[in-house]
Amino acid sequence: MQEFLKSEVDDVQRQIDSAVAGINIIVETIGPWKSIAGSSGTRNVRAGGPAANIEQRHAAVRKD
Repeated sequence: MQEFLKSEVDDVQRQIDSAVAGINIIVETIGPWKSIAGSSGTRNVRAGGPAANIEQRHAAVRKD
């Protein structure tokens, strides 16, 4: 049972890492758009919300 749970934990951790890597790609891709939108004054992109600090949260998880 313990081995099964360990393998499940490892699988979930890999899935989380993969999802965060995908999110980071998206954030890096839209980052320049955000600065362009902010400088042109056409639309302000909201900086808050649940994904605002995703990298900091993921970094904290990696330390554990």
